[in-house]
Amino acid sequence: MNSEHLKELKGILFDMDGVLLDSFFAWLGLVNQTASNFGYNPIPESVFRQAYGQSTQEDVQVFFPGQKVETIDAFYENHFFDHKEGIEIFKDTKEVFTKLESLNYQIAVVTNTANNLAKGILSYAELYPKILIGGDDVVNGKPEPDMLFLACERLSLTPSEVLMIGDSKFDKKAAEKAGIYFIGINGINSEKTINSLNELMALI
Repeated sequence: MNSEHLKELKGILFDMDGVLLDSFFAWLGLVNQTASNFGYNPIPESVFRQAYGQSTQEDVQVFFPGQKVETIDAFYENHFFDHKEGIEIFKDTKEVFTKLESLNYQIAVVTNTANNLAKGILSYAELYPKILIGGDDVVNGKPEPDMLFLACERLSLTPSEVLMIGDSKFDKKAAEKAGIYFIGINGINSEKTINSLNELMALI
């Protein structure tokens, strides 16, 4: 996609974690608290890092076999903020959101985190996107494209009218399957990559 086409886009879909903020260590603490509570072995940082960003369904399959997704999501929601010291809010996120809204871009956040918990995390970061799609809003989370299609529907835009900003293989694959242009951030390989959200403003 050339720069002129990028400037014609009407909406932007953001992954949450690793894009708007970093809560890796909060999640690492939470999944180990979950493992301890339900009688599973501790999850090493190196193992969790490979799975970071996957859906709760996949967490259950990999870390908590035999549990219900709803049970794990409820535990996550009830205990995530026990680990809030592990949340880092990127300093340019609020500024970029404000600039995009002033330019009339439609914004949605699409995250594998369950909706209520994601809303709480975004509120903690003082971010209030027009549309939030969580992992429990669709049958299949990323890397399937379901939540990206739902976000487009709720924004009243087509996949060709939006771009996706993500930091993981799950984000990239979901965007590819949805036919949505993808920009990688914080190291994920893609046609266009940025190192911070401020760099996005120079592209659109």
